[in-house]
Amino acid sequence: MKTLTVNQHRNPTNVMTVPKSSQCMSKWGIKQTLTVSPQRVSSTFQPAPPPPSTIIRLELEALNCFETVESQFDLWGIKFKNAIALQPSNPAFITQPDQIVLMSGPDSGFLEIDFRHPLQYIEAQVISSQSTILSAYNSKDQEIATTYTPASESTTAKASVLSPTLLQIQTEDIHKVIFSTFDGQLIINELKLYF
Repeated sequence: MKTLTVNQHRNPTNVMTVPKSSQCMSKWGIKQTLTVSPQRVSSTFQPAPPPPSTIIRLELEALNCFETVESQFDLWGIKFKNAIALQPSNPAFITQPDQIVLMSGPDSGFLEIDFRHPLQYIEAQVISSQSTILSAYNSKDQEIATTYTPASESTTAKASVLSPTLLQIQTEDIHKVIFSTFDGQLIINELKLYF
């Protein structure tokens, strides 16, 4: 699995290497990872920020196949746009047997996640037929950071199997992220957040 770099737009010349999850956990004093399940019952409950010193892992495998994913994680202040849960049938997309993943849909090529509480860090395992860009936006909808999978590493003319790539962004005030790929399809098979 590859770890990529982040370009923070506040200082366009500042390209930094994103630390691995274990390094982030140590830096922030994170003591646990909390796996949260999707909720299918609508609620008027207004969620509080997630517990301090906790990485939130979304339990994507608890989603139903072909389920449109929008507000299933709203209890944690997380909303999806243009996302569907499914089991990949294309053998080029390597996943665990019977694994449920997120795929951009019904429109191909982009998937958006909005956060009620601002993030400091996002980590996603992505499999894509083309280069995938992960962009982070602040509360004013301004792009504040971006990272991507280089096309030369994500696909080749002879590639029959695509492997996961780890995309990470670490910066303050992330209110929205968009995964996008031009003329290709993308899936997310793991998603972790730190508020």
